[in-house]
Amino acid sequence: MANVCACGCGESLPEGSRWQYKRGHKSNPRPAITDEYTEVPLDAEGDETPLTLDAAAEQVPDDAPPRDVGQPARAEIRITARVRRDVEGKLAFLLGIMGQGISMPDPVCGQAIADNAPNIANKLTPVVCQSPDVVKWLTRGGNFIVWLDLVMALWPVLAIVYAHHVAKSIVAGVQSPNGQHPAPDMYVVQ
Repeated sequence: MANVCACGCGESLPEGSRWQYKRGHKSNPRPAITDEYTEVPLDAEGDETPLTLDAAAEQVPDDAPPRDVGQPARAEIRITARVRRDVEGKLAFLLGIMGQGISMPDPVCGQAIADNAPNIANKLTPVVCQSPDVVKWLTRGGNFIVWLDLVMALWPVLAIVYAHHVAKSIVAGVQSPNGQHPAPDMYVVQ
């Protein structure tokens, strides 16, 4: 439940706000509503003078300049051995997936990345742990691991789609001569 502004205007503060007033309301609190009647000024002809935007702007005082509040204090992240292992494991996982993805168009380089992913992750972990925001994102934030699990489940389908439509190494209806590898496509330069 959002708090109500303390000035008496009745407006709600944003959800989870720790402030008591809406911006500009503390220095300019709203007067209490009374049932008193105020006269509308009449011009020389006896008609009510319409209030223009410029006239209204002159009557309303400017808001006080914002204080130098700075950013709210961040929750400090302690880089423990468990956090380092978690970061290293997730980096190795990401590098392994990247190696598998690169191995489709370039098997040599993709396999080199996949083979060296643990060592690269080990050396990359101290660099990543220097940024608290990145560590927070990797350890607590987001659901990117769920999405990566989905990609891994779809990986066999993606590999077949790539081999059939991009690399043209699989031809529909053609049996392999030895049962191990797909037959070469006679219309593709080998």
